[in-house]
Amino acid sequence: MKLSGNILFKWFTVGFAFAFLFSLVYLLIEGPPFLFVPLWVQIAGYPGIELGWWFYEHLYSGHDIPAEAVGCVVNGLSYGVLFLLVGLLVRKFFKKD
Repeated sequence: MKLSGNILFKWFTVGFAFAFLFSLVYLLIEGPPFLFVPLWVQIAGYPGIELGWWFYEHLYSGHDIPAEAVGCVVNGLSYGVLFLLVGLLVRKFFKKD
């Protein structure tokens, strides 16, 4: 199986963009007042929410913007890696050489 770096980069970019935009939109609409099911948000945004809160509590207490930015980027990175792994599995099991 020959893996192209370009294909892997595309999978990672799609995952990063999806999660980063999801996080950003969720912050802009102020989440829970608009979406009445916060459990799915806690599950989908877990990495970003956790690291964002840690960043807020330990490093920049009192400033929301840096913590929210860190949360969005971490969420993007975690989903980028997740999409990359999915892309590798798809190429391994469904691509005919």
